[in-house]
Amino acid sequence: MSVRLDIEQSRSVIEGPIYRVVTAVDYNLGIDRNIFVFNAETDVFEHVATPWDIDNTPTDKQTALNTGIDYYRLDTVTKDSDTVAEASTFAAYTLGRISSLAQAYELVESDFVGSNTYSYTGS
Repeated sequence: MSVRLDIEQSRSVIEGPIYRVVTAVDYNLGIDRNIFVFNAETDVFEHVATPWDIDNTPTDKQTALNTGIDYYRLDTVTKDSDTVAEASTFAAYTLGRISSLAQAYELVESDFVGSNTYSYTGS
């Protein structure tokens, strides 16, 4: 199974100054587009999803709250920072984590998940 995520990341400076990074999934193939995990109680971004998160975390806050799950996933994350260095670090780290997710998800879904039957005989 092939996995593809096309990401748009925009960086801007708004009054404050606040350094804003918006990262969004523009296109997805073989994986759900909701890859950003948020805390259901606080709505704070927690991390880029893992393969486990993709398969076990709901894609909306209300479902998470109704089912007692602490997190939910969305396809966009906005992060405001006080310094350009912090914003730049977040931007680069997030893209690296997305790349890792795409690789790990493809590996888990195509090579690991499933079952096989093996037969062994003596000499």
